Amino acid sequence: LAMPLIGPIDRERAAQLTTRLLAELTRTRARHAILDLTGAELGDTDALAALLGLIRAARLLGAACIVTGVQPATAQALVQLGVGLTGIETQRNLQQALQKIVGESDARVRRDQGAGGCSRICVKRSALSSNVLHEGTSSATSGPNRWSASR
Repeated sequence: LAMPLIGPIDRERAAQLTTRLLAELTRTRARHAILDLTGAELGDTDALAALLGLIRAARLLGAACIVTGVQPATAQALVQLGVGLTGIETQRNLQQALQKIVGESDARVRRDQGAGGCSRICVKRSALSSNVLHEGTSSATSGPNRWSASR
């Protein structure tokens, strides 16, 4: 699953993101979740702490989280907080994260070559590129009001 985060993120919105991502990880049985922070504005330490909690919660469900698009201010805030990033994988951008996941899938398929590896990797690549969580907005409200999974 890929979850691009756009705009300001406070503690309340981070809690909503956590609830939605964990539900989608459970529903889809995804092995990976990519949190793309390229367009995110992480305003305070509570929001950072909540996002780190999201990553830990996803890991407890068996999904590896990859964080992409970390902005310089966010990186500095994490360092100043003394937050250890042990076990949190980062990539420069969404493309690199997807390449890493596909590479892992390719390696897994090569190990399972006798079990129809070619068709299996094609399905994995297709599913990987089509599971994206995105925010929807309504003209009746000024902010995000629902989440949906694209397929």
